[in-house]
Amino acid sequence: MRVAFEQDALPAPKDCILRLPLVRQRCGISAATIYRRMAKGDFPRAVSLGGKAVGWRESTIDAWIATRDEGL
Repeated sequence: MRVAFEQDALPAPKDCILRLPLVRQRCGISAATIYRRMAKGDFPRAVSLGGKAVGWRESTIDAWIATRDEGL
């Protein structure tokens, strides 16, 4: 028989979409650097939100930041 723990009852965290100003703030790099690194494949790709609007999944930005921390 499996015993349920508190963590089993918690909902999965939501993967929010972050817009450019917040991504810049979290990563500490400029918009030009973000787009340059995206083109080189060194930064997560943005997802289209419709029209000209784009954003980044919070989980991919957090993962990118974590990989950068490992290199320090």
